[in-house]
Amino acid sequence: MRVPMKLTGMSRSWGRQALRVWRSLRWLVIAGLWCFTATLGYVGFTQIAAAGRSHSSPWDHLYLTLQLFTLSSGAVMGPKPLALEIARFLAPLVAAYTAVQALALLFVEQFQAIQLHFVRHHVVICGLGRRGLLLAHAFRERGERVVVIERDASNDSIRRCRAEGIIVLVGDATDAEMLRRAGVSRAKYLIAVCAREGDNAEIAAQARAAVVGRSGTPLTCLVHIVLPDLCALLRNLAFDAANHRGFRLEFFNTFDIGARMMLELHPFDAPGAAGNSAPHLLIVGFGSLGQNLAVRAAWLWRHRPGPQGERLTITVLDREAQRKIDLLNLRYRKLAQACQLIPYPMDTHSPEFQQAEFLRDAAGRPSVTAIYICFDGDAQALAAALTLWQHVRGRDVSIVMRTASAGGLTTLLCANEDGAGVHPFPLLERSCRPEQVIGGAHEVMARALHALYQQEQAEKGETAATNPSMRPWDDLPAELQESNRAQADAIGLTLQTAGYGLAPLTDWEAETFEFPQSDLDRMAEQEHARFLAERLSAGWKLGAKDTARKTNPDLVPWAQLSAQARAKTERPLRELPRVLAEAGLEIYRLEGKSCEGRPAGIEKSEGVR
Repeated sequence: MRVPMKLTGMSRSWGRQALRVWRSLRWLVIAGLWCFTATLGYVGFTQIAAAGRSHSSPWDHLYLTLQLFTLSSGAVMGPKPLALEIARFLAPLVAAYTAVQALALLFVEQFQAIQLHFVRHHVVICGLGRRGLLLAHAFRERGERVVVIERDASNDSIRRCRAEGIIVLVGDATDAEMLRRAGVSRAKYLIAVCAREGDNAEIAAQARAAVVGRSGTPLTCLVHIVLPDLCALLRNLAFDAANHRGFRLEFFNTFDIGARMMLELHPFDAPGAAGNSAPHLLIVGFGSLGQNLAVRAAWLWRHRPGPQGERLTITVLDREAQRKIDLLNLRYRKLAQACQLIPYPMDTHSPEFQQAEFLRDAAGRPSVTAIYICFDGDAQALAAALTLWQHVRGRDVSIVMRTASAGGLTTLLCANEDGAGVHPFPLLERSCRPEQVIGGAHEVMARALHALYQQEQAEKGETAATNPSMRPWDDLPAELQESNRAQADAIGLTLQTAGYGLAPLTDWEAETFEFPQSDLDRMAEQEHARFLAERLSAGWKLGAKDTARKTNPDLVPWAQLSAQARAKTERPLRELPRVLAEAGLEIYRLEGKSCEGRPAGIEKSEGVR
């Protein structure tokens, strides 16, 4: 009889939760057992004295009770009271368990060093700040083995992590020897979330050197960059041709992830806005989160299905609203075509904010359909939310406010009927999740490539029953998932050899770029050579397509490949500009290269048609 996977997963989850509860309460339980055992022993010796079998004093009873824990006083002649009978067996067990736990704490690093020799496919997290702690807990909840490197030995989170079974090494994560001790060469993920970005970059460099010659699944190194703009600029380095097959580099930013999740959980085109021709958003606080929110909202609005033309309206309330909007328009040249950014330079403590005229249109009618409050401080965000709520009460307008955590005053507010319509969004708790951090540019592209393959095979009449590779991504065998990731890894080199490079996406029309046929032919031949080498090294052989037997009819040199197989290789490359745009990247022509015989400088993709 097969146990349903859902029930099995639930039992594992309950087991892990029970283990965490025990680890957090074990010393309290041990102390209680000591008191309980000592009480039973004292009562037992007192009962013997009351029966006239000894002439000991209460102090003697206490002394004899303490000796129970060392097996020195329990051998009493004659019948023994039940309390003493229980105590004389329980006391040495409690003492022994306490000694084992104390030794484990005393020699925890030595025990963990021994454990690390046997750890494989684990997660290494560098930095135990707020982000590192959330990620360590989240990966542990998924059943992953987690190793943390933290520089500050006095960090209170170290004890909490060790109580959950997380291995913590105290030292400098930028040190190659410390990374070696953490088993980075055998790890599945390395996540650098130290406070200083320079440290995170150095960790990535040391890790890349540590996995030279690694075979099998590459080490995925995820580097947190605090500044969203810098993260966007570095994202193209993830596809640098210098990254070898044993190392995969990703950059992530919690503000970028947070903006995407905020709009996914609280979309601005909710039913309440359906009666309007275009939604009207209000963003209060135009820092990193607010700017990412505006760009993402404009992107979603521009790529919505249906008729185009009308712009999204976004009112920006910030002390430096105009300056920040001007900078944003410089970075995203087509932003103004998708949305109208209206600046309101004001403070939330000002009388103008209390009057909230910015919630109405020129005719004085309510016009805002969704409000996003992006302040860093909970108190300021909550005050702004309550003020605005008084003005939109009774209307179908949701207020989403950034918070530091899911608890606190915001929880009380939203549990109250008066707080209905105010939704807290704990930024770090939402964005520091494994599925969000891991889902970087490589993962986005790998999933998109698989979706293209599914679409192509569906057009031929294939189904998951006839072709196992047609399964949804999450059900795909790990080997095939990794094959898609390997194809994404090679995109940087493929483009470079054809005379192209990658840059942060700033032009939303870059997804319409079309490669000249001559460049497509060159890239397709190179991609096929990579595919051929990958499959042969994985043990695949030439033959009729059979995933189970690892045979494929296309495992031949490019010159021998059929026209149909060549077209299949070219199709993902044709879609590459769109797929790259989904990952936040665009294509440009490298300096000195030509396009269909024409000289070209560093042209953006819209210049090469």
